[in-house]
Amino acid sequence: MYKQLTYMQRKELKRLLDTGCSKADIAEKLGVHIATVYRELSRGDVDGSYDPDFAEKSYRAMIAARGSKSVIDRNPNLREAIANFILKDKLSVGQVVDRLQQSKEFETYPTTKQTLYNAIDKGLIPGVTRDSLKSNTTVVFSDGLIHIAKWIRDELGLEDGDQLKAEVKGNQIIYTKIKEKGDK
Repeated sequence: MYKQLTYMQRKELKRLLDTGCSKADIAEKLGVHIATVYRELSRGDVDGSYDPDFAEKSYRAMIAARGSKSVIDRNPNLREAIANFILKDKLSVGQVVDRLQQSKEFETYPTTKQTLYNAIDKGLIPGVTRDSLKSNTTVVFSDGLIHIAKWIRDELGLEDGDQLKAEVKGNQIIYTKIKEKGDK
């Protein structure tokens, strides 16, 4: 793990450089690895010489930039729009990404489903959890094919090849798992 120098160590590094100490001797006197000295010299380089004040400012800027907030963290209007897309419009995470790209309402927005899932898992999207994403509707595709939502398949342990019995009761279709793949 890298060790950062304190401001006083930076001043001492400059003094030792000015007295002609080798970089290995400087590292030993400061109690750091020689790679730390070289990184520090690079950080504080101003026109070919080391400036401890410039190095300190560079270090502070680097620390301030770490862990910058995501686009979702920084924009409450975006968080609200995403929540509405999911809770009111019943869009999937992929559909939300597509809608944001098409709408041009926001200058910056998440461009991947994983970014949205991460935001949901961190609780950044108001009122939205992974359970909010569970759709209880199914679309009939061409030739009568239907898609059973992944959360339902997971909950029932359904796999490709499992057989379901269908019954019609009024306006309801009721599927019952009757045979698992590999059963005879």
